[in-house]
Amino acid sequence: MEEGKDKKEITTHEGPSHQDILDMIVRKEDEIKNRIRRAKSEAERMVEEAKLEAASMKREAHTAEIGEDLRQKRLEEARREAEKVAAEIISQAERIKTIGENELEKAVDFLIKSVLPIQK
Repeated sequence: MEEGKDKKEITTHEGPSHQDILDMIVRKEDEIKNRIRRAKSEAERMVEEAKLEAASMKREAHTAEIGEDLRQKRLEEARREAEKVAAEIISQAERIKTIGENELEKAVDFLIKSVLPIQK
């Protein structure tokens, strides 16, 4: 009879029942699933933020690049215009110099006639 009594002590014990243990496992599993879901949502949010920031940085870099290209084009246009104006000024100066040289003799004759009495 001792053996039967031992069996009874093994099967009747105080503490959580099998159902209680299963319930605790299910609750813990749900808790872990919720943590995983929150972590996944947070990771997805962080990825989206990183994508937005990368897109913004790319737009800024592209805008700066376009701005630099535009600036270079404008500088080149200004340089060409300045060269054109400088060439026109040099050309005008050469024409004036040539006219002045051609008219110098006439101007000297005119001054001499204006200042000196006319001799007959």
